[in-house]
Amino acid sequence: MTAPRAQALACPQCGGPLRGVLSSTFLDCPACASPLAVLVEDAPLREAIAPSVDREQAVAAVRASWEGRAVPKTFLVGDAVEALLLFVPFREVARTALVKEGGGATLVGHLSLAPAADPPDVPLARFDALGAIGRGTRESFDAASLQRRAVVLDPDEVVRDGGKGPPGEVVEERTTLVWLPLWLVRGRHDRNLYEAVVDATSGVVFSGRAPMERTARLHEVVLLVYLFAFVLSMPLSWWWRVIAFLFDLHFAAGIVGTIGLPGVVVWILAFAWDRLRFRTEWVREGGDVRSQAVNRPPRTLPERVRDGFFSTARSVAQVLE
Repeated sequence: MTAPRAQALACPQCGGPLRGVLSSTFLDCPACASPLAVLVEDAPLREAIAPSVDREQAVAAVRASWEGRAVPKTFLVGDAVEALLLFVPFREVARTALVKEGGGATLVGHLSLAPAADPPDVPLARFDALGAIGRGTRESFDAASLQRRAVVLDPDEVVRDGGKGPPGEVVEERTTLVWLPLWLVRGRHDRNLYEAVVDATSGVVFSGRAPMERTARLHEVVLLVYLFAFVLSMPLSWWWRVIAFLFDLHFAAGIVGTIGLPGVVVWILAFAWDRLRFRTEWVREGGDVRSQAVNRPPRTLPERVRDGFFSTARSVAQVLE
């Protein structure tokens, strides 16, 4: 696919030249200010959605999205906050299909939207692009003007599927490249960089990360360590009673219980280890917020020991069946 060349066009009102026109667009004549609709063959119409959320509102929206959670009070406060406005291209395809039902025919319209770029650290799959187009005000795409206040991403040549098309025979199809605005808000805490992505038409935060206070899980650590110490300090006679009770129920239950009980003890240690050893942060994906340990391996050492006990107990149970 070759890049479109600049078209030699002139204003039909005053004859003034229209320089640098690469695609179909709406513009005002630079000479007489007449509103014009320029159609370039084999080039989609290019438009942009004007942002309705400014920098301060975007930063405030990110702060508000973490309210009620154990986030350090110094996070996103002061001059260390960065906010970058992005314009991300989407391919909007409007189709009209002829649907034949019951001996008659009906025209059905269908609109699909797919990202035309894949910016890093921006999960566009969780972005309500159709909602942003419906809320925002469309304007002619002016790359030079937008680049003065934002980062404008170029569309790639990969045509992504925007969903199933309308049923029936497609009689008309129109493709438009629409640039949607997003705020990328970044802040540092303890030398770590955190960021969030905000819909610049609604102020909704649909992706982000934030630090968690180290003391947020202190009560869990104390409880788990106390429980672990209590279990280890149990008299041996109590353990023999538990094992004897299992043997009274069934011989296999006694054997499996003898092997599996240490796994239960190590399971408690694994939970306490997670909360003591690893730093935790908040992760937002759409409307879901969860805590996530940083640099945590898929299985920690206590978890491997725990799984070893349980795996041995299962193998013994299968042999005894």
